[in-house]
Amino acid sequence: MTDRACPLGEGAKPDERALWAAVEAGEWPRDAAARLGIPRRRLEYLCAKWGRRDIYNWGVTIDLGWCTR
Repeated sequence: MTDRACPLGEGAKPDERALWAAVEAGEWPRDAAARLGIPRRRLEYLCAKWGRRDIYNWGVTIDLGWCTR
């Protein structure tokens, strides 16, 4: 990750932190989740959660989005 503070908060689980780090580094969430072994439903939940926090956005497909901060 970068030197900026993590926007996920203290309650984020390790899989969420790992996924965020990968997405922030430029990897597609779908590819990162597959590599990390995160189930698709969990991936979609995390992407939607990040979207509600305005730190993530997507065009058509929720698991092919990008960081907005």
